Amino acid sequence: MSNMNSQCEAHINALVDLCCETLQGDQSNLDERKDKLIKSLVMSGYARHEGPPLQAELESRVKEKCPDPAIHRSSELAGVTNHLQEIFEEVVRFETKLPHQKSKPRTANISAATND
Repeated sequence: MSNMNSQCEAHINALVDLCCETLQGDQSNLDERKDKLIKSLVMSGYARHEGPPLQAELESRVKEKCPDPAIHRSSELAGVTNHLQEIFEEVVRFETKLPHQKSKPRTANISAATND
């Protein structure tokens, strides 16, 4: 385990559980919970975490937690974790998006602009 905060650990562990369920044939929970978990992970500061990318972190933990399906269905695991990585990157981009143009400050009303 790495030196991330407990909130990030909890979200990563929940994503690992979802990946294991998906590899065992139950995709319903993944579809329902992935977006909320990833957004919570971003809000918990995982994007600032120095370590492997989310996809690599998930793959290694899934291989530890449910080795049989992870080994026999490694292509599916890669697909699921890649999809989660893409969602993560999209959320990070959305949450850190800056306005394209900064407008200059304006006066509140006409009288404030004309008083000398």
